[in-house]
Amino acid sequence: MPIAALFMWGGSILRQWYMRKETDIGKHILPIFIFICFVYWIVCLQNSVNIEMATRHYPYFLVSLLEALAGTVVISYLSMGIQEYKISNSIAIIGRYTLMILCIHQLDFYKIFWSVFISSPWLAALTRLIVDLGILMVVILFQKFYKKLLGKLENTKM
Repeated sequence: MPIAALFMWGGSILRQWYMRKETDIGKHILPIFIFICFVYWIVCLQNSVNIEMATRHYPYFLVSLLEALAGTVVISYLSMGIQEYKISNSIAIIGRYTLMILCIHQLDFYKIFWSVFISSPWLAALTRLIVDLGILMVVILFQKFYKKLLGKLENTKM
């Protein structure tokens, strides 16, 4: 997708800025830039401005693209902050199972079965997060149980 080049270019510029964190750009301009990105991103989210990369739908074109870039900047620096403050160790398990989480998220049939029971988008997001991570925990526990069972079966065959 051509739009990916825009994100790659933006990431390259941010990396260059981050590498110069001891200079004026890193000390003074970068935090202000991140704050502006955060405010812009939140304002756009509040006004339902977004892009749909899967269908290549950019309703407000430049405004939507800038919103997506601003959100990417905010999430990137939030992620770096989490990693820097050693919070990442406690949530690393989610990173190991991202593909499984994606599959569970796609197969939870939210739109088909249970979206009619939840009216708030924030409550829907929280509910899906809890349900999907709960299903992930059940799957992981089942995998561990299955591996132990296979190990016991192999030991009894010997």
